[in-house]
Amino acid sequence: MPSAVYTPANIFQGPGNLWLSCNVPAAGARLLIDVNGNPTEGSPRHVGGTDGALSLAVTPKFEEMPIDQATAPVDVIMTGETEEIDVTMKELTYYNLRDALGVGTYASGTDTGLPAGAQQYEEISYGGLLAVPKFCVAVIAQRRDAAGKYVVSTLYNAYAAAGWKLDVEKGKPTLIKVKFKGLAIASRPVGDQVGKTYRQV
Repeated sequence: MPSAVYTPANIFQGPGNLWLSCNVPAAGARLLIDVNGNPTEGSPRHVGGTDGALSLAVTPKFEEMPIDQATAPVDVIMTGETEEIDVTMKELTYYNLRDALGVGTYASGTDTGLPAGAQQYEEISYGGLLAVPKFCVAVIAQRRDAAGKYVVSTLYNAYAAAGWKLDVEKGKPTLIKVKFKGLAIASRPVGDQVGKTYRQV
């Protein structure tokens, strides 16, 4: 019996970067990046520093088909799927707050009723039945075994599904936990309707 073979280069370790509002690649294509792992098309927004793992979960749902004549199922069909990216944002920008909330409205301006020297403001307003914004979300992480090459995971049409709860305290930074859930774009080919993960080799 031959000895087992181990390939440490196949062990992947981050960190990754989260980009929002990327251009959705054409059917069958990939999200294009430059030599630094930045998306190259449209006006994607980098969320800045994050805390802990950027988690991509792809979960197909199956239904097994039993028959009376067998003790085990004889077939299985796919009945659904969920795709999501979970992240904890560490930079408390108001663009991050808007995109994490999903149904917040960002505004900035001047309010002369505020104290002199502190009249500029940014705000997120919320409340009311609003259309849910959807955008392309990407996690891009450099391969540790291949300098200048990246792993890219994309959800083409995602929305922020969990809202936010901001904990403000003396001993810890305020974090924004976000769950982006992918929706299907039914006009794309089957097998490429929600997202894609690829790596440069």
